[in-house]
Amino acid sequence: MFEKSAAYAVALAILAASGCASYPVRDPALDDARLSVDAARRNPQVVIYAPAELNQAAETLRQADELAASGGRYNDAHQLALLASQRAAAAQDVARLRSEQAALVAQRTATDARIRADMTQQQAAAAQVQAAEAQRQPDDAQRLATVAPPVYDYRRRQGEPLYE
Repeated sequence: MFEKSAAYAVALAILAASGCASYPVRDPALDDARLSVDAARRNPQVVIYAPAELNQAAETLRQADELAASGGRYNDAHQLALLASQRAAAAQDVARLRSEQAALVAQRTATDARIRADMTQQQAAAAQVQAAEAQRQPDDAQRLATVAPPVYDYRRRQGEPLYE
């Protein structure tokens, strides 16, 4: 019976040793998360347009690092590392979208400014045409006065006021 107990003890020791050997010293997901967060930090668009998302990713990475360094559960650290990678990717996506939106707003503003400038030019041209017509009217009236005979008012008699 002692032999069976010894065999079980040896089998248990082998299983325990193999379990320890299969526990990775470094989590590749944690390394990937570090690379993802560092890439997001180096991206100027992320720094400008998605700082809150970048801070979330960095904080999640910090928590994963602390958990791994303190000897916490492997799965917990692994999940936090995956979450940090996802948040870093999301920060890059958000920054790209926000920078595209900013470019569209700038383009719309430039287009509006061009339209306003065109309208101002058209208004100025119309004002010049009106000014030219206004200058021609006195000349036309003077020309008519010298060419046309005076209009006779049949109701007017000498010495009587007109239209009383």
